[in-house]
Amino acid sequence: IKKMWKRKRKCSQAQKSILVLWWKVNMFDEVIVTQKTFRILMNAMANPGKFYSTIMEENLSTLEKICLTLLDHEVRFSIVGEKVKEENINRIIYLTGSRYTTIEEADYVILNGNAHNEILNNVKIGTLEEPENGATLIYDLLENKSPQVKLKISGPGIKDFMEVNLTGITREEIEKIKKINLSYPLGVDVIFCYEDGIMCLPRSTMIDMVE
Repeated sequence: IKKMWKRKRKCSQAQKSILVLWWKVNMFDEVIVTQKTFRILMNAMANPGKFYSTIMEENLSTLEKICLTLLDHEVRFSIVGEKVKEENINRIIYLTGSRYTTIEEADYVILNGNAHNEILNNVKIGTLEEPENGATLIYDLLENKSPQVKLKISGPGIKDFMEVNLTGITREEIEKIKKINLSYPLGVDVIFCYEDGIMCLPRSTMIDMVE
């Protein structure tokens, strides 16, 4: 890589692409990024429905910061959606060292686009003995501006109730998540990733749709 960088003007297009990827991956302090992002995640999980900014100086997307913080070689992930590309999978493997697997076995499921209702039937929800083995759903909503849904949520971390507006996810998908989490403590935790921040709905959060 260093030799290629020194003679980058003579590199082929493929080599230049490798250089760009190497630069984006390596030109940040991983410890600082993961520490900051972990604190943001903890606050977001403790305060469901509140939006927390993930803007930092590092040249990483919100999804990449979340994956870098949560994923490692001991966990498995899957990606589903209409825009999934092999390069997206390889990027996460390169960043985190995590292993790619099927949605049925994944500890973290990354979703983009819409209409995942049937897919969500297959995610892990844990067992009564080990409810923590339920999957975490990470919605990549960077490019999704519609549709919009309005929720009324309550539960731990919320005083009385809170009304929340979500963009980039369908009403049917929220209803599916609500149904999965009816068997609490079994269920899934959800992280919504936007361009400049995140919002979380842990499985303990009760969800009602607002007409």
